[in-house]
Amino acid sequence: VLHRTGVEENLFTGERSETEQRSVLGGALRASHLVVDPAQRSLYAGTAAGQIAWWSLDDAEPVEVLDERTSPVTAMALLKGGRTLVVGREDGSIENLFRIRRALSENLTTVRTLGPLGAAVTGLAPSVRDRSFLAVAADGQAALFYATSGRLLWTGQSPVASPTAVSLSPKGDAAMFGGEGQLASLVVD
Repeated sequence: VLHRTGVEENLFTGERSETEQRSVLGGALRASHLVVDPAQRSLYAGTAAGQIAWWSLDDAEPVEVLDERTSPVTAMALLKGGRTLVVGREDGSIENLFRIRRALSENLTTVRTLGPLGAAVTGLAPSVRDRSFLAVAADGQAALFYATSGRLLWTGQSPVASPTAVSLSPKGDAAMFGGEGQLASLVVD
């Protein structure tokens, strides 16, 4: 169920009006991961069956469902700008997807597959400054990628044994790792 609340204010009179909308998103998908774009116009979902779905939040039915992969989705994030979807999978692979306009339609398209990491991708931390992101795997492997070129910028072991959370600092000069009562950081040069 999608619940949207909107508020409009008349700048001359100060009068405000509120609207509420509830929609049941269509499709038989059982989402394990959800991501909403910064403009709150699109919703992306990943499933344990490996599907990726995209909804326009103006409609209840999915715009597109990708059934190309069978490895379950284990992590999802949008990169800066909200146009690049990064999807981590149980087999350690990481995909970059874009919405590409063709003729009168727009399609979600895999533009690059990165990795793979040595185990299931458990976390993705996008940079707020550029199109880089940090990925961590269940075995503690960490990798910093630049999405535009697909370059691997750094790889190494997480300072936390089995990281369950990861984040890049706003300046992109440090990474934080968390897991089972542990918190640690790494300097990113």
